[in-house]
Amino acid sequence: MKNNEMITLTYSNKKCFVEVMESEGDIFIELYSVRGKKFQARASVSVGMLPPGHVAIKDYSENSGMLQLLLDAKIVDKPINYYRSGFVEIPICPVLVPTKEV
Repeated sequence: MKNNEMITLTYSNKKCFVEVMESEGDIFIELYSVRGKKFQARASVSVGMLPPGHVAIKDYSENSGMLQLLLDAKIVDKPINYYRSGFVEIPICPVLVPTKEV
């Protein structure tokens, strides 16, 4: 996949494009509606230091099912580890697509 290719998927019955961004070594993933370019979801969560090229996926609460969605779209690979936070375990996944520096 090239840096300028748009990744799209369906989230909550809306066609969305995916932004995979990196800032100071932290990777985060956000979904925006293709129509109107409105923010739909933040697919990642900050958990502190992660290995380079990895992201923590928010796959609980309103984001339940997000990990499988990102796996199916080949945006991330299966989790290499889990980070325990309260009552949830947050999957830590390698990112398979180029990130955009912000």
